[in-house]
Amino acid sequence: MNAKVMQADAGVCRPTAIGLVRSEVSGPDAPRHAAEMVRHAIGLGYQYVYTVRPPEGHADPIGFAVSVAVGIHAAALVVYDLATVGNTPSRVCDSLDLETVYPPETWAAATPADPAHAYPAPITSLAEASRIMQQHIACLAVLCPRKSLALHWLVRAGRVAPQTRSPRERAAARGIPFPPLPDDHPLLVGADARLLLEVLDGLTDPEADAAQLMTRLSPLTRD
Repeated sequence: MNAKVMQADAGVCRPTAIGLVRSEVSGPDAPRHAAEMVRHAIGLGYQYVYTVRPPEGHADPIGFAVSVAVGIHAAALVVYDLATVGNTPSRVCDSLDLETVYPPETWAAATPADPAHAYPAPITSLAEASRIMQQHIACLAVLCPRKSLALHWLVRAGRVAPQTRSPRERAAARGIPFPPLPDDHPLLVGADARLLLEVLDGLTDPEADAAQLMTRLSPLTRD
């Protein structure tokens, strides 16, 4: 049984959730999607309090919903599917859990961000977005939700052209060290392509010593 349901059955105060329905995504199915979101949230043990419906054509409907959720200290945002959040659950999970009805999945929130860099209230003007960009000029947008939201707003407003290369690629082109991100996996150092292929080929042998083969990839054990 889901932990949230167990908490609700035990009389523990239930976490709150709000939903997000975007008419431009759900279309005529919007009422059905909203009803299924309510049932899904209650079934998980949430106290469902509100369904956010940003005006069609809003510059940042996802950021708007996240700001509302954060403002009322909700634990989760419920959507029908990932299309509602632009197939980018990280936009939500920087601040709170994301629950999808179809498929029924929970996208857990990341470690709480520094309040100084958390999502702000909904941005309503170019001046406000520009001010946030200046205040967080030293931040990486991929690590600072506040700068990320301001940048997204300026891109949608046509004031900033989106980059065609990632921050890591741009840093490499300028010879600037790029700090590892929280989700980065350690890179394998010391193994060239030929050695890697030899090890992979060796692993197909059922009698091979896998542990011995893998030591060949360690720079500490190579000749």
